[in-house]
Amino acid sequence: GDYAPPVFETFPEGDTLVFSAANGDCTGSFLLPLPRLSDVCSDWRLSVEVLSYREQIVSNNFGEAVSTVMDTVVLTEFSAVTMRPFINGLDPGVYGIRYRALDDCGNESEKVLALKIFDREVPQANCVDRLTIGLGNGGEAPLFPSDVDEGSRDFCSSIQLQLSRELGREWSEVVYFDCADIGRVVEVYLKATDAGGNENTCLVEVSVEDNSLPRCFAPKDRIINSLDLPLGVDLTDTIQLQDFFGMPSGVDNCFFTWRELSPQLQLDACGNGVVRRYFEVIDEWGNQNTGLCEQVIEIVAGHNYAIRFPPDITYDCSNPGMPDSLY
Repeated sequence: GDYAPPVFETFPEGDTLVFSAANGDCTGSFLLPLPRLSDVCSDWRLSVEVLSYREQIVSNNFGEAVSTVMDTVVLTEFSAVTMRPFINGLDPGVYGIRYRALDDCGNESEKVLALKIFDREVPQANCVDRLTIGLGNGGEAPLFPSDVDEGSRDFCSSIQLQLSRELGREWSEVVYFDCADIGRVVEVYLKATDAGGNENTCLVEVSVEDNSLPRCFAPKDRIINSLDLPLGVDLTDTIQLQDFFGMPSGVDNCFFTWRELSPQLQLDACGNGVVRRYFEVIDEWGNQNTGLCEQVIEIVAGHNYAIRFPPDITYDCSNPGMPDSLY
């Protein structure tokens, strides 16, 4: 009699089958290979099963989980196979393909191959074409992936989005711009990475601006005696005013300079009255402080004189020698 089962000789693809998930629905669709079989006495029939492995929890009599076992589930079966079976709609993962051969004498043999379906498609990385960003009061501006992303996606999994100011350099969840970037167009790269480690990038051009206005602080107002002014001082000369009454200060998120405008003098003929000084603070990009930046100098009259009286004299009114004048 025939007691020998059919023999699986070879699989051209080896013992592990590897396929890629299709872009669009992220499922595997492919033709399974057929093995080479031989039987010494009779003809044979081939069936094919697609297996899924699922972890099952084993509990004790008290309902407590004590271990896990792998349960094998038949997803699809093909009987009396003569042509390569077509598989469709398998999600990425690890499966089994079980081939069973049964000859005319009832002898059966089987062979199980591993089937791995990978997501090998890169995600879609979509960026806005151009972006303008303004520096904050601290002279810095952050940029996040959500600021430049325009619908990046992957068909198989969620994606991680990261940024870099230089392709191939360090990737992070945020990049920063500072005063050195003002007026430049900086190339920033957005990278999309899916759960399978597949990556794709896109580029956005970022224009950096400084729209923050500087602030101006004038010197404190002064009240001064005219006698305390330097001899020959020119109150229309801003250099002399700075030497004697001080200079303004300013605050800006980056770099700034200041300038003093022509003063306004409201003085009487003796040089007493009010001098008003005006200042402006301007940053490197032309932004100027708003409002009045003013120092008011009040010059009050100083009297540097003394009255001298003659010494006291006692006279006798009966004395005809009394002078007509006390001077």
